[in-house]
Amino acid sequence: MIDCGDLAFCDSTGLSELLDAAIRAREHGSRIELARPRPIVRRVLELTGATDAFPVRDGLP
Repeated sequence: MIDCGDLAFCDSTGLSELLDAAIRAREHGSRIELARPRPIVRRVLELTGATDAFPVRDGLP
């Protein structure tokens, strides 16, 4: 799980890295979850369809 609570910005480079990490995790039988993204970051994830690549959680476990 990646805590995105302090992430104030995510551009295409950051999004690409997250998606690459999600692919690598799946190849190893695991997955990445994103926790606590700020509204602007969540909006980028939703607009790009990245929420299909990993679960997005409102809080930490």
